[in-house]
Amino acid sequence: MKYFPQYNRKFICVGVKSKHPQPLHNAIIGVVCYPAYVKEGERAWILVAFDEGKPHRLHTSNVIGTYFEEIMSDEVVTGYRFTIETENTEYIFETPYKENDK
Repeated sequence: MKYFPQYNRKFICVGVKSKHPQPLHNAIIGVVCYPAYVKEGERAWILVAFDEGKPHRLHTSNVIGTYFEEIMSDEVVTGYRFTIETENTEYIFETPYKENDK
């Protein structure tokens, strides 16, 4: 499967777990996000597409790791989950499966 979650598709933020809660963390849940630059050991850049049309740039603490998994229902892939773990926060994103992901 050719899939590069950081670059090729928009995600929905479905959860944020933080050591130091920020008001922005609650605001991005349910919002379209584009993990634009994610590299272990460096700060990530996530574009958040709020309603006004101009993306907000979220700059994280250093990335510890990323996790990618398929969301399954009755042995069928229904979507993907992409998690970014940083020094202070864990961001959880999901996106639906598309037929051209094969």
